[in-house]
This record gives sequence, structure tokens and C-alpha cells, in this order.
Amino acid sequence: MLRRDELEDVTRRLSHCATLRGLSREETDRYIEHRCTIAGAVEVPFDAGGIDALFEIGRGNLRATDELARKTLEIAHDQDHDVCQAMHVVQARKLLWP
Repeated sequence: MLRRDELEDVTRRLSHCATLRGLSREETDRYIEHRCTIAGAVEVPFDAGGIDALFEIGRGNLRATDELARKTLEIAHDQDHDVCQAMHVVQARKLLWP
């Protein structure tokens, strides 16, 4: 995108351009655990199926994973569940990206 002629000025001002790759399944698991920890959670509120669903649907994309996890937490809370399961992740996906 930055190689387009109309963005040449912007490209020259950037000191570094990078392309982020998607996270692996293991990296996604650690990322979710990290985000929950810094948010103050004592335990990760996703079971193994929920984390797998976050990875499968989010495909390792950080923004998609964040949005999906946030909406999943909201859905599980609204349904009075303490743990987010795969079904909650699927419901979140349907609401976020119909």
C-alpha cells in the first residue's frame, strides 16, 4: 500500500516498515494469558476449547483476537458463565462479523 505514488511522502518519513505475521496457536494461547494477567485476572477465563476457537477464528491476527476475546467475555458474562467456551466464541464471531 505504501508503494503507491500518492503515498511517497509518507513512505519517506517512515523510519521502518514491517509486516506482522499472525501468531501461532501457542503464541495465541500465551498472548491471551498475558492480556488476562495484565487486566488483573487470577485465572484465564477461557477453557481450552475457547482458546482453540479464538485461534481458529482469529487466525492469529492480534486485532481480531482482541475483538473476539472481548466480545466473548461479554457474552459469557451476560449468560452468567464464569468460563468462556467455544460456543461463546462462535456467538461472538456471529455478532462481530455477520
